[in-house]
Amino acid sequence: MSLRLCPPWVVGLIVSALAGAVFLLIALQVIRQSELADIDREVAREMAEYAEQHPQLRALMVFFTMIGGVAGNAVTALAGMIWEWRRKRRLLAIAWPCFALTGGLLDLTLKTFVDRERPPTEWRDPAVSETNESFPSGHSMGSVVGLGLIAYAVAIERIRPRTKISVMLTLAVLAALVGLSRIFLRGHWLSDVLAGFAMGLTWLAVAIGCLETLRRAGKLLEIERAPA
Repeated sequence: MSLRLCPPWVVGLIVSALAGAVFLLIALQVIRQSELADIDREVAREMAEYAEQHPQLRALMVFFTMIGGVAGNAVTALAGMIWEWRRKRRLLAIAWPCFALTGGLLDLTLKTFVDRERPPTEWRDPAVSETNESFPSGHSMGSVVGLGLIAYAVAIERIRPRTKISVMLTLAVLAALVGLSRIFLRGHWLSDVLAGFAMGLTWLAVAIGCLETLRRAGKLLEIERAPA
């Protein structure tokens, strides 16, 4: 059966399983203190040197890291909820902050379980103030979930495919920049960010799989049913 013909929940399950497997692989390497830890330290040292040589990039990276923070993700979820409620897609409006919140709780649970320390304080940029565990990166995970839900909302709108693709690519680049900012500012190790992306995609696939299944079943109102 073609992937396009699969029920949305099946596609979501497949993508979630694959991304989850990537996360698990990274997590096992981190827990075992494999050579990945050496790569993390080397990347952090090189990034510190690069940041010192390019101070003009700091303000930009601080901006991107703010987008992926708790406040930034909360604003994104609230804006998405209000937008979808006004578009008469009430289920999506309610589900949006719920998936964002549960994703944040999942990140905190994983941090506690792995219990990995962040890069040393003396390596970090002054903009990095977090003191909790490092793995996985909540900024990276939150940006994938939050911006991914925006991409889904755009995908179900009745607009030109070219516009949809442009918006989705922009959102993907923005999520990547959030992750890069965490490495640039030495708020996280490289593997923290990669794992955050993987777990973010895992949870996003679950969310979209559920929402699209309900939408196709008629439980999520189509935009053309909304009043003009």
